[in-house]
Amino acid sequence: MKKIAVGESDFKKIITGNYFYVDKSLFIKEIIDRGDTVILIPRPRRFGKTLNISMLKYFYDCCPEDLPRFPGTSAPDSKPITPGNSYKSLFSSLAIADAGHQYLEKMGQHPVISLTFKNIKEPDWETCREKIKSLIQREYLKHDYLLTGSGLKPVEQDYFKKIIELKGTMGDYENSLESLLIFLSRYYGRKAVILIDEYDAPVHAGFSNHYYKEIIGFTRNFLCGGLKDTGQYLEKSVITGIMRIAQESIFSGLNNPGVFTLLSAEFNDKFGFTENEVETM
Repeated sequence: MKKIAVGESDFKKIITGNYFYVDKSLFIKEIIDRGDTVILIPRPRRFGKTLNISMLKYFYDCCPEDLPRFPGTSAPDSKPITPGNSYKSLFSSLAIADAGHQYLEKMGQHPVISLTFKNIKEPDWETCREKIKSLIQREYLKHDYLLTGSGLKPVEQDYFKKIIELKGTMGDYENSLESLLIFLSRYYGRKAVILIDEYDAPVHAGFSNHYYKEIIGFTRNFLCGGLKDTGQYLEKSVITGIMRIAQESIFSGLNNPGVFTLLSAEFNDKFGFTENEVETM
């Protein structure tokens, strides 16, 4: 019998672990079909945001941690990236597998930057700042193979090392999303995907604990650095959160990101459960 995955949000574990899964894989089709490069999807808690972000990561990722990493065609010693290098088997029985070849061609074809801020809810700015630096450090460490090749210039290698050694300034960490995006795109010879889950969790904590100005400033610079005018490096970015926080103009510097709230028709059956899905269960 299948198990119920209480509190589990890793897509691979649910698919391979004999858990019940309500098929939301056509979320991938909607993301690809949207003309927006940057997509913000606010949803309430417990609506499946983290699970959908995890699904996108496994779908797009051409350099998963437990499979060999292949450099892109821009390097003379490179090997081509094919869907066979991805987690193709995870999607073989889901609706996206029958959506058309134009979607399957995207599978396993892009390096992915994936960050979740959901656990950064600290009582003061100093602790929040250190946890954000550690979060960024972990993502850089996933891609530490960049240091062993010839893709980084000496000054870029120094910058990369400062990030993973937690010796960078806050300005370095504000620029870290853009920098990693450029490094990965150059290495693989193709655009990267940025996935950010619950970007606003530290902002809520900052509002409650009196470091709102500091976290708003960091979030604005961090996101705009990686998502504004980076079209030559960025394939797609999907951001989730509880609120848009529009009044603080976090996204004012971006080039018109698509924002799809709970009241939007777009993606309205890709989070939470529909009535038909509940009746089927």
